[in-house]
Amino acid sequence: MPGFCTSTHINKTEWAPGAYIEAAEHDVASLKKQSDWLMRSLVAFHAQFAPELEEFLAYLKRDETPIPQTYDEIVGKKPKPFPGEGPNQISDLFYLYYGQGQLENKENLANGPCPVISSTGTDNGCYGFYDFDNLAPLIKAPFVTVPRTGSIGEAFVQLWPCGVTSDCVLLIPKADTDFEDLFIAAATVRLERWRFNYGRKITPARIANMKLDRAPELKRHIRASYDNGHRLMRGVQVALSPSEIDDSFEERIKRLVDTWRKETGHLSSIDRKVLHPAYQEIISTGERGLPFILRELKSRGGHWFWALRFMAGVDPGVPNQTVEELRNSWLAWGKKKGYTGL
Repeated sequence: MPGFCTSTHINKTEWAPGAYIEAAEHDVASLKKQSDWLMRSLVAFHAQFAPELEEFLAYLKRDETPIPQTYDEIVGKKPKPFPGEGPNQISDLFYLYYGQGQLENKENLANGPCPVISSTGTDNGCYGFYDFDNLAPLIKAPFVTVPRTGSIGEAFVQLWPCGVTSDCVLLIPKADTDFEDLFIAAATVRLERWRFNYGRKITPARIANMKLDRAPELKRHIRASYDNGHRLMRGVQVALSPSEIDDSFEERIKRLVDTWRKETGHLSSIDRKVLHPAYQEIISTGERGLPFILRELKSRGGHWFWALRFMAGVDPGVPNQTVEELRNSWLAWGKKKGYTGL
């Protein structure tokens, strides 16, 4: 039964069935399914780590940040060809390397801005964000990471510069390799991961000759999926980044303030003013809304003292102060707390 059993001479160093059953090209439907999963993993990664990616992007823009390098530049040489290397095999389209041994002991890494990819099977392989400038350079993307331990064979496509532990094999695309080939290679390794276990870990030689189906139909599907996925990646990364959330929050506060001023400006009763739904919603933002209301108090005044007492949980005023004196007490309190713009 081709693909499930075979007869061969046993190599005494290889006792696993996966060493002898020849790798076959997978059908387009299976590869589409796997590539779609990889795309969803990338979207989820951008959503999960939106704050960290915003910080990492700012780090990359600094003049003093080392420019990410291609892995052959880091290693200083290209790997030797593999025996039996042929067209449309992994080693025909990619250079295969082990990851960075300097990052092997992840527990000793200090928290920082740069992603580290390891053998984890979640979060697109991302172990976390660390500072490893003094240990290893960032690897220029894109490329494929293939875990050798942990979630063995659960390959991912990496689109960001990153560090990669030696728990992984790296598939670095050659000059004439198409972008879609990264997803085809990662999908193929995933479909072939049954061959490997802790007794037979993945090595470059063991995946080098896996055949890749580069059918135009499959590449069109991957390109369309990536175009859609990239919009989602960018969208969730921006929408969930701290700066965007703060911007959206500030716009919400401004709308509530403008609504309150417009709909209560004609009222003489303070009680009726503070019971307005917009005012009550501002109070509900709590400590997070404090700097915005303090800046509003400084720039345009208004009866914000009731709201500020509930939001801050304190009252820096003293009995019998005038409105102007109470305003100054709140602004002085805000400055002492470190709120900007006061």
